[in-house]
Amino acid sequence: MLGAPARSLWRARGPLTRLYSSSQHPGSGLVEMALSRGDAALESWWVLGRLYHLVHKDASCVAIETVALPLPEQPHDANFWTRHSVDDELFCVTKGTMSLAVNDQPAIKYGPGSYLWQPRGTKHAIWPGSEEHLVYINVISPPGLENLFRAIGTDADIPLGILPSEAVMPTDENMEALFRLAPEYGIELFPPSSED
Repeated sequence: MLGAPARSLWRARGPLTRLYSSSQHPGSGLVEMALSRGDAALESWWVLGRLYHLVHKDASCVAIETVALPLPEQPHDANFWTRHSVDDELFCVTKGTMSLAVNDQPAIKYGPGSYLWQPRGTKHAIWPGSEEHLVYINVISPPGLENLFRAIGTDADIPLGILPSEAVMPTDENMEALFRLAPEYGIELFPPSSED
C-alpha cells in the first residue's frame, strides 16, 4: 500500500512536465524523506558518467541522488534522451543548475529548490546547466528502474556528499547492456546526434 505522500504524488500525474515549489507539490514529502537519508547510500553506481546513490526504496518508489559533473555548454541534441513508458519521475535540484529539455524543445534551466514533475511517456534529456556539479534527487515510481542501473552501471565507492572530480565513463560493455536491457524496463533511448 502506498503511503500518503506517494498516493498524492502519483494521483497528481499530468500531461506535461511541470515546475512546482516545495510547498505546492504533494511529492515533496518523498524528496524530504530522501534528503534526510543519513550518511550512507543503500547502493551507488556510475551510470552514463553520472554518480547514482540509491537513498530510499519502498513498495511505491525509489529515490536516487544523482551527481552530474560539469560539462561545457552544449546544444540539446548533444545529450542522451530517454522516454519512460512504465514510471513517472519527480526531480528536485539540490545543487547547481539543471538543464531539462522535453519533447525536442529547447532546454530550460532550473536551480536549487526546483521540483519538476516528469510523467511517463515524456521524451526528455537532463544535463548540468552551468560549470558546477549538478546534484538532484530523482524519485521514481513504481520502483524497478534501479535494477537497470545496477545491471548497466559500475559500482561506485564514493560516499554521499562527496563531489567527484572526474566521472567514470561507461565502457562498451555498459553501453551494450543499456541498449539490450532498456526495453525490458520500458525505456526508449535516443542517443546523441552523431552529426559533426
